[in-house]
Amino acid sequence: LMLPVAYTQEKNKLTQTASGRFQMSMATLNLLRNLNTPRKSATHDIKIFNSHQNNILRRFKSKVPAMGDTVARSDWTANLITSNEEAARLATSFKTVAVLGIKTERQGDQPAFYVPQYLSTAGVKVIPVPVYFPEVKEILGQPVFRSVAAAAEAAGAALDCVNVFRRPADVEGHVQDVLAAQPRVVWLQSGIRCPKAEEAWARAGIQVVADKCLMVLHRQGVAARL
Repeated sequence: LMLPVAYTQEKNKLTQTASGRFQMSMATLNLLRNLNTPRKSATHDIKIFNSHQNNILRRFKSKVPAMGDTVARSDWTANLITSNEEAARLATSFKTVAVLGIKTERQGDQPAFYVPQYLSTAGVKVIPVPVYFPEVKEILGQPVFRSVAAAAEAAGAALDCVNVFRRPADVEGHVQDVLAAQPRVVWLQSGIRCPKAEEAWARAGIQVVADKCLMVLHRQGVAARL
C-alpha cells in the first residue's frame, strides 16, 4: 500500500527541518525516502518512521543552547532591534521600566540617574534595581529591588522593559535574572554590548536593543508623534 499524501508531506517536512539542524546518516535518509515506495504494511512503515521521528526530535533538542531556558528558532535574530526608528517606537510604548544599575540622586549628573529620572518625568513608572548602594531604600521616590525578577514580581504585571546600566563585562551575569522576569524588551544603554546575553534573551523571545540611549530614542519617538 502507498502511504497517504498527508503522511508523506509531514515526513518530508520533518526531514527538511532535521537536515537543516544536524547531520543525519545516509541510512536514515534512505530509509525515510523509501517510505514513499509501496510496502507490504503501511502500519509497519509508520511504526518505523515514528521511531526515527523520535530520534530526530531527541537529537534536535540536544542542540538547543544551554544558556537560559531558550527556544531554538531560526528567526531569533528578528528580536534584535537595530533600527533607531523601530527602537524609538518601542521606547514610547513603555509604561513600566526596571532600571538595572540605576544610580542615586547623589550621582545626579550620571546617565544611570538622569535617564531614568527623565523617564519618570515623562510618565513612565520606573522601578529601581541598583547594583550598589546597599543602604538605599528608595530612588526617585520608588522602593528599590535587588533583582530584576523581584522587581517584576512587585510590579504585578510583565515589565515592558529592563533598561541596563552595567559594564559590558558584567551584563552576562544578569542573564538568568532577566530571563526569570521575562520583560518585553531589554535595552542596553549607549556603549553597552554583550552578544552572548543579547542572543540568550532574543532566543527567549525578548526584544533586545543594544548600544542606544533610551532617553534620546524616547524623545525621538515622542517628537515623531507630534
